[in-house]
Amino acid sequence: MPQTTDFPHILILHGDDAFAMQERIGLLYAQLGDPATADLNFSRLDGHQSTLDDIRTATASIPFLAERRLVVLTNPFARINKNDGEAQGRFIRLLESLPPFTTLVLTVEDTFEKKEWKCFPTSHWLRKWIEKNKEQVKIEVQKLPDQKSMPGWITKRIKEKNGTIHADAAVLLATYVDNDTRLADQEIEKLLSYTNFERPIQTQDVELLTANATQANIFDLTDSLAKRNRHESLHHLCNLLERMQPLEIFAMFIYQFRNLLLAREIIDEGSAEQKIQQEMGLHAFVAQKLCRYARLFTTAELKWIYRRLLELDEQIKTGQISAELAMETLIAQITH
Repeated sequence: MPQTTDFPHILILHGDDAFAMQERIGLLYAQLGDPATADLNFSRLDGHQSTLDDIRTATASIPFLAERRLVVLTNPFARINKNDGEAQGRFIRLLESLPPFTTLVLTVEDTFEKKEWKCFPTSHWLRKWIEKNKEQVKIEVQKLPDQKSMPGWITKRIKEKNGTIHADAAVLLATYVDNDTRLADQEIEKLLSYTNFERPIQTQDVELLTANATQANIFDLTDSLAKRNRHESLHHLCNLLERMQPLEIFAMFIYQFRNLLLAREIIDEGSAEQKIQQEMGLHAFVAQKLCRYARLFTTAELKWIYRRLLELDEQIKTGQISAELAMETLIAQITH
């Protein structure tokens, strides 16, 4: 059984690398002890749907045959207006009343713009309370590597899995996956299984197993969605499903529309392709594509699509819907 010192009392996972956040939660979950009872001591809530009473009930429940209870709250500030001091105070009082046997994890998915985080900046109202309660709160920033750093990230990741890769193969894989860490990890698993850990991964392996047409097909799908062409969109989705697992494609959906939203916001500020390339750390041809397709959507449309993707992601993780059905549902909604 894990020791209580293995768990921070309040952990804030903050950044734009949702995959790294999920892995961190997985490590905490693994420390809950016996798998037979771990689920009984784990709760996941969404701030868009859960009230303070819901959160209080989940965090106050006594652990069953274990020392710790783990509660994960996504979108913790969804119902708290930045100017609503009363709501902020209620949330802080909830944090202060957490029982000692509970670890509360707040996951704050964010975007980094103009050298500052957008949703949880240094001036955020909760940071003032955190500054006074450092012994209770731990903040871990999970930031996506930029495109230039991806070959190093890939090499390190493979080493952690007891495999090796040639430097040029890591660079090639990075060009295929951009800085999508979830997709990169999925491709790494395939490559390591293919080589059976018997030799370093080579460029030929990457070319064979990693669909270099995937990114092009994602942009084709984006184009058909922008045209509100349901038949064509479903056709592109079927092509992707022939080569990739639904969860892999869904992860690319999230990555693609997050990038389109960021690109659209840069365009709205009066900048364009070069600024998108610089700020987002992308290759020139990817920045060019993003700029083109971001102009086919309004900012409001992209915000709605990205929010809907996160909702569907939560439903997939909780077993309410399959990844394939989630994508078909989203296509139907966008092209309606």
